[in-house]
Amino acid sequence: MGQFACAEKSNEIAAIPELLRLVDVAGGVVTIDAMGCQRDMAAVVVAAKADYVFALKDNQPTLHHAVVDHLMGRWEAGFAGDRAGRDRTEEAGLGRREARTYIQLGNSERVDTRPSLYRA
Repeated sequence: MGQFACAEKSNEIAAIPELLRLVDVAGGVVTIDAMGCQRDMAAVVVAAKADYVFALKDNQPTLHHAVVDHLMGRWEAGFAGDRAGRDRTEEAGLGRREARTYIQLGNSERVDTRPSLYRA
């Protein structure tokens, strides 16, 4: 685990690569929130010989739609032939109920991110 102070008039996007250069992450898994879900960030992690898990939200709409479409296609096919892990959790608190479904697929397929493939 590491911490790096952002320079004045800077932000996390600039600080994360600097932190990754200071910490030996080789062979590890780096997790970063949706703000860090960027190609350049992935390249820094891969160059450090680590794997990554990035949160993906609609701040990357093209990639988000591509991943959702890919997962829905695999879901509709019943994950046939996939080494898929699935889990579901339900929580209640603060006056609301949340249900989350987690799907983990192997890295056997690339998600096609060409915009022409997405639904409107």
